[in-house]
Amino acid sequence: WWARGVWLGSPDRPLPRAPALYDRKVKWGLKDEGEYLHGDWKANYSTLKDHEAQVVNQYDAEIAENLMKKITLGEAIDRYGDRLTIAATGAIAKKGNEPGGEVRVIYDGTNGVFLNYGIRIRDQVRFPTAPDIKCVLAELYEEGRSVFSLVFDVSKAHRRIPVLEEEWGRQACQVRGSAATTAQAKRSRIEAERRGLPGYQGGERQPTPLKRSDFSAAELSEDVYLNLVGTFGVTSAGYWWGRAGGAVVRLCHYLVGFEDALYALLYSDDGKLTGRTSYPERGLLLFLLIMVVLRLPLSWKKLKGGLQIEWIGYALDMARFEVGVSVLRATWAV
Repeated sequence: WWARGVWLGSPDRPLPRAPALYDRKVKWGLKDEGEYLHGDWKANYSTLKDHEAQVVNQYDAEIAENLMKKITLGEAIDRYGDRLTIAATGAIAKKGNEPGGEVRVIYDGTNGVFLNYGIRIRDQVRFPTAPDIKCVLAELYEEGRSVFSLVFDVSKAHRRIPVLEEEWGRQACQVRGSAATTAQAKRSRIEAERRGLPGYQGGERQPTPLKRSDFSAAELSEDVYLNLVGTFGVTSAGYWWGRAGGAVVRLCHYLVGFEDALYALLYSDDGKLTGRTSYPERGLLLFLLIMVVLRLPLSWKKLKGGLQIEWIGYALDMARFEVGVSVLRATWAV
């Protein structure tokens, strides 16, 4: 599936189970309120207008990387019909960037659209936390060998998972245009008309399919951006990256072998490697080499190492086998 593309998940095509790797998930934050999960659109948040030009530049860059595709609204309606979902998008400046610099684009697959309501993760994916770090430190203490740690970051990890072409329309968005506003206005009119009908019950989740005739010629020529890969804001994006990231880590373990085996933890796109043999650097370099050969897009500027490191908000002292909260996380908590 990594080569062909994954699906987003819906009642008609649920996400897979991997019982050999994960326990069954039994609780979900969002309730599935019906089978009609596609079609409602939501206009962009006001924060997007503040960074509109930069978002367009970033989208153009992602189009060049084959992560997104730009088509007209008319083409999108013809291709995806009532499965086309244009969700609200926002943007916030990244911390430390100057005005006009890179922004974090936020795609909202929940508010105003029914996309995430129909997606259920069936595997209970778990992430390493303080107890797991303590177990690693305890094992290192018992072994009494030389240790050295590296932390790494996978660039745009969630966006490295291709999505099946028939699903692209379910995670669409706009930067400029009024199509979503027009669609919302039509929904409001239809809902108002339904309220006057006998036997009307509120909270119906079935949207009325949108057609070309619902939009003006100018709106049909507006640009629509399709996400061809996993997208932040879509429930299943993190799940699919977790499956892929876990597979990469297991493969690296197999290829590094027992003699140079090391401890590897992966929390979303943040990884920590700890060499623990007589030559810890050998296992670390082999692990990195395998990830490079697999073309895993590492963010080299974030690659750091040593005996004292910070990772996902924890401060680790590998020489003293101690773990605590980093200054940055403690300041944020206070």
